[in-house]
Amino acid sequence: PPDCSFSAWFGSNLKALEAYSYDRDRVDIVAVVLLQSFRAEPTLWSDCGWLNSWDPHKNETFNDYLNS
Repeated sequence: PPDCSFSAWFGSNLKALEAYSYDRDRVDIVAVVLLQSFRAEPTLWSDCGWLNSWDPHKNETFNDYLNS
C-alpha cells in the first residue's frame, strides 16, 4: 500500500479479506508483499505446506494456528 506500512494496512483490511477473499485489489497487495518475502527467502515455500494442515472447522482461529 502506498500510504502506510503493510502491517498497518493488513490490520485495517483483515476483516474485509476474511469476508471476501476474492477482492482483487486487496488480494493483489498481499500477493506482492508475499512474493517479495518469498524471493528474499525461498525456504519459506516449504512452510506453505503446513497451511494445508489447518482445520478451519476446529475452534481455533487461523491466527491461533499460526501462533501454535
